[in-house]
Amino acid sequence: MVVVGLLPLLLFGCVVGEEDQTIERRAQRLHQTLVCPVCPGETIDQSQVELAKQMRMLSREMLDQGFNEEEIRQFFVDRYGEGVLAAPPKTGFHLLAWLVPPAFVVGVLVAFAIVIRNLSVKSRKYS
Repeated sequence: MVVVGLLPLLLFGCVVGEEDQTIERRAQRLHQTLVCPVCPGETIDQSQVELAKQMRMLSREMLDQGFNEEEIRQFFVDRYGEGVLAAPPKTGFHLLAWLVPPAFVVGVLVAFAIVIRNLSVKSRKYS
């Protein structure tokens, strides 16, 4: 009889625990995408300064209130500017930050291939 009475409590506890873990995972992912405004190069999940701790607490509260990750990111962008984002947005001028590095690597590889090809052609010519 006692076991039957405790069964709903156990089931409810598992559901709530799962929801808390989901919010915790979402918060951790979110914290990795926000840079601490006073610690250049550190995300708020890495930083131990008071501001980063406050940002972590506030973002968790906002997740609990039903805000999604993008709304929370936008809240911090509105407050601290786009520099608070760990990765630049993939729109407008910031798109260059995503396109230039891969284009540079491809260009270097093509140049390297051309140089190697020319060297092999010249070495065959003189042999």
